[in-house]
Amino acid sequence: MPYVEISAVCTHPDFTGKGYARALIYNQIRQLRASGKLPYLHVRGDNTRAYQIYQDMGFVTRKAMIMYVLNNAHIIDNQYFKANLNMSKWNNVLIYFH
Repeated sequence: MPYVEISAVCTHPDFTGKGYARALIYNQIRQLRASGKLPYLHVRGDNTRAYQIYQDMGFVTRKAMIMYVLNNAHIIDNQYFKANLNMSKWNNVLIYFH
């Protein structure tokens, strides 16, 4: 079964807790499952609110992982380049719909 990532689900702070993200994700899950695909996503380890929502929706943890994010990087000739490169380390969790 092919896996498809649900990515960049964000809610403006003024609109959290109203179910908008949950409705959007459920819609994506229905469409993906109807086409024979299995949705998955990543969530920051410290984003406990989103992580709990995803678990409540039926996502299960596949693997904890670490991601490195380049801050203030500029792309030049298809390469990341920046003097005094600043990198962040995020604890992430890979979860898939069960």
